[in-house]
Amino acid sequence: MLLDPVDWAQCHTFNNASWVIIDYPLWWDGVKKTMKLKCGISGTSGWFHIRDGKMDQWKGRITQATPGANTDPWDDLMWWGATMSLDYPYSNSGPTNGKVCMTTQIDMYNLNTQSFVYSFFPTYSWSITDDRLVTAIPSTNPGC
Repeated sequence: MLLDPVDWAQCHTFNNASWVIIDYPLWWDGVKKTMKLKCGISGTSGWFHIRDGKMDQWKGRITQATPGANTDPWDDLMWWGATMSLDYPYSNSGPTNGKVCMTTQIDMYNLNTQSFVYSFFPTYSWSITDDRLVTAIPSTNPGC
């Protein structure tokens, strides 16, 4: 899972909103940035914000592809898509107010039948000024 025991403790026990769970490199306007997923705060940004607002939708994406599948790695799917949005954006917009919106295409396969089921286009809001992921929405809309 995305949160290892140290990350779990920082986020859940110590309520360390600024704790960096994982990061990823991005070149933006010729400058190398390190984009981060932080514990964050519910209703504001980061892992808690995504978990409390969109976790069930991310889990639903997994069970749409493979009914009955383990949905615990919902945040792994979310973060993998986030990195794909930086490397291979399907569409993007911004920056506006220091934020950029990026989507990417994720193809889902049934684990039991090894067959393609559907594609979806998650939307990611990144803060370019604070170098962090704000939110992640498992959308079907391929635009920001």
